[in-house]
Amino acid sequence: MLKKLKEKFRAFLPEKWPSLQQCKRFFDFLSDKERSIFQIASTLFLVSLIVFLSVTYLEKTVPAPAFGGRYIEGIIGRPQLLNPIYSSANDTDRDISEILFSKIAKEDSGEIVSDLASDISSQDKIFEITLKDNLFWSDGEKITSDDIIFTIETIQDPKTRSPLRPAWIGIKVEKVSDLKVRFHLEEESSVFLNRLASFQPIPKHIWENVPLDSFSLSNYNLNPVNSGPYRLKSIKKDSLNRIESISLEINPYYHGERANIEEVSFRFFDSLEEMISFSRRGNLDGFAAINPADYQLIKEKTRFVDHSFQIPRVFSLFFNLDGDSDLIKDVEFRKALNLAIDKETLI
Repeated sequence: MLKKLKEKFRAFLPEKWPSLQQCKRFFDFLSDKERSIFQIASTLFLVSLIVFLSVTYLEKTVPAPAFGGRYIEGIIGRPQLLNPIYSSANDTDRDISEILFSKIAKEDSGEIVSDLASDISSQDKIFEITLKDNLFWSDGEKITSDDIIFTIETIQDPKTRSPLRPAWIGIKVEKVSDLKVRFHLEEESSVFLNRLASFQPIPKHIWENVPLDSFSLSNYNLNPVNSGPYRLKSIKKDSLNRIESISLEINPYYHGERANIEEVSFRFFDSLEEMISFSRRGNLDGFAAINPADYQLIKEKTRFVDHSFQIPRVFSLFFNLDGDSDLIKDVEFRKALNLAIDKETLI
């Protein structure tokens, strides 16, 4: 059967293929009309082939970022304490600490997803977190529940003068295991889950021998051992001993997906004008314009492409009804104050 098929196939093939010289004279045997038809058909075939290959390539491939490169961002202000128990008091410290230190959980598209924790559970006034196994600090030491407890107790101690202390007063922390921590609240709270999720621990093995009243003076505040996707590479100071720039490199002990940018650097300035002048020399890749009033100035004096992001925020006014003011306790006064505030102008 196979032999018969081969014989039939050979019957369609020419007994002798044309030589190269004969192929070169192919168009000599065609009429003008035949030559035009051949050219049109060849063009259509090539265009169809290019379109087919392009569509196939786009359907079968997915664009992916390459690893490497360096990104330099300008920041107005200078870092002082790259330590999450202090960083909320300084915008520059907070921005860099967000990269250096991982959280218990993080927000993704409005939902809380795991980061350091594999599980967060709650019942009434009791919350529990279970850390992922095989978590490490940037120096290779393991992250455990001892680090969580140490950080919270450090924040709660008035000697450290942490701006986070008011949020953690009255909360008791219990070690259940090396990976599990239990929190006991004095009363039920609807915001504690978000507070817990955004919590960034510091390493106990680094800080435990530092006196609490000297925490803010420790060299570790500018030479942190951390848990985020990047770790400190270098710090450069100017002639006045002020921090001029900080460079971060990939943290090889990071538990999450490796970042694609190999090095991230921050260049610090005292004013917007100084930063704009520096950026016009091509020494910055980007910067954030926090104040909307500066937007037009930046558009006029730089060639940066602007990207806008919607950040969900809630600004509220809370009354202390347990205080001594009878006026604040008067519901009619509070209603009048509500009507007197021009909310549209504020927004």
